[in-house]
Amino acid sequence: KVREHLAVGVHDDQCPVCGQDIPLADLQQTIADRLTDLARYEELSKRRRSAQDQLRSAEGVAESARKALAAAAETLWTIASRTPEGFAPIEIPGPLRTSFAEDEVGLEQQPDRSAELIAACEPFMASLQAEEDAAVQARARVTSIRALLSGAEASRATTVELETIVKGLTAAYDVMRRARIEFTQRILDEVAQDCNALYAEIHPDEGIAINKIALDEQRRASIHQTMDFGEHTDIAPQAYLSEAYLDTFGFCFWLAFAKREYPNGDAVLVLDDVFSSVDAPHLMRISDLIVKEREHFAQVIITTHQREWRNIFRYSHGAGNLTDLIELQAWSPVQGIFSYQTPLAVEEVRSAAQAAPFNRQVAASSAGILLEATLDRLTFLYGCKVPRKRDNSYTLDELMSATSDLFKLLKLKKPTRDASGHIVTPSCFEEIHPRDIVAQLRQSNYIRNQIGAHHSLHGMGVPDADVKAFAHLAVQFVESVTCAGCGQIPGKHEGTHFRCSCSAGARVEMSPVQLKQ
Repeated sequence: KVREHLAVGVHDDQCPVCGQDIPLADLQQTIADRLTDLARYEELSKRRRSAQDQLRSAEGVAESARKALAAAAETLWTIASRTPEGFAPIEIPGPLRTSFAEDEVGLEQQPDRSAELIAACEPFMASLQAEEDAAVQARARVTSIRALLSGAEASRATTVELETIVKGLTAAYDVMRRARIEFTQRILDEVAQDCNALYAEIHPDEGIAINKIALDEQRRASIHQTMDFGEHTDIAPQAYLSEAYLDTFGFCFWLAFAKREYPNGDAVLVLDDVFSSVDAPHLMRISDLIVKEREHFAQVIITTHQREWRNIFRYSHGAGNLTDLIELQAWSPVQGIFSYQTPLAVEEVRSAAQAAPFNRQVAASSAGILLEATLDRLTFLYGCKVPRKRDNSYTLDELMSATSDLFKLLKLKKPTRDASGHIVTPSCFEEIHPRDIVAQLRQSNYIRNQIGAHHSLHGMGVPDADVKAFAHLAVQFVESVTCAGCGQIPGKHEGTHFRCSCSAGARVEMSPVQLKQ
């Protein structure tokens, strides 16, 4: 502070502390010298304190080192005096061994003796290091093996558990698979039984039936089919049946399957040209079968290019009254497809006879074709004798001549109906004999040729009333031999008579079933 005071302002040659007269320059020099000495003292004092701190730290390190040295020597002495099993013995010089054995002073107070012991054992350090490295490696291997062993034991336990699960799942799968096969086989057996019944409707008295429809237990989604044919059993249908028989077999199978799968009758059955290989007699039976089975479906649709299907229902060979015939005609991109409901032949003749203006040629021609179709069906049912022709087409005169004996015996038993066409009572029947109508037709069948088929001067003189009468007679004749309910000529053989497709109480019966030869 004195130095700072003297450095500022003007001062006398006098000490500002004690008041002695001292030259100012000397005073300032004295103060500077004393401050320099004081700074040197402080520096030396600081260095002394630092050296003391370092000494204490070094003494701590030395003490730790002594303890470590003593511990190492103690461990070395323990190993040397009592060599563990598996280690090579450490040779300590005799005097040193004796000294260690007799001296009870702690090694921490005798670092030189610890160092001497360690120095004496120095030659064995390389072998000890090698043994340590070997032990570390062995421990690493043991640790690795222990981990692998633990993993193997866990894997073995998991494997045993999984094997138990697999056995259980395999057993469950076998039970499920066997149950599924048995369940599916029961369905196939039921379907096969119904399929045989349907097949017998199409192929009566032919000795053909499904023998077995069985799942192939060794393959996926595969079945075996075998059939009985006469005395032969277990034959492959694909190898012995014709295309037509295979088609009808497939139809019966899927029809039976559809009936079973849709017991509520809510399915639509669609048949798209599935009977192109079937002949006329079998096609007739198929049409009867479809009409019979229609009650099991919401709707039955048949799409076909076969005009024979149309004619079966149109000309009373099938249940035309229960069938809607829709024909598709020519089409164009602009107008689309033209379609109309095909009228039954008998309705077409009735309409032609009542049309105004009256087309006598259309009425005579359509009535003649209707008569030919109806008589042709009757000659087929009863095996009437007709002239042998290559194309089996016959004229109206030939057919009427062939059926002359038939109409002497032919009679039909029909349920009595009221004016609206409803059955009065199921137990009330009337007997119809078409011979009187046929007798009148014989007298007027010339009208078909002279007016409906050829240009004839005699035909020009026939009155329209006679042409209309001929058409009406044709309609009456067809109505007399057909069922008013289904519109079908009875054709199902029942032993003593033919019957139509209607249910009991509403069906028409026609007899006899055979003409005496």
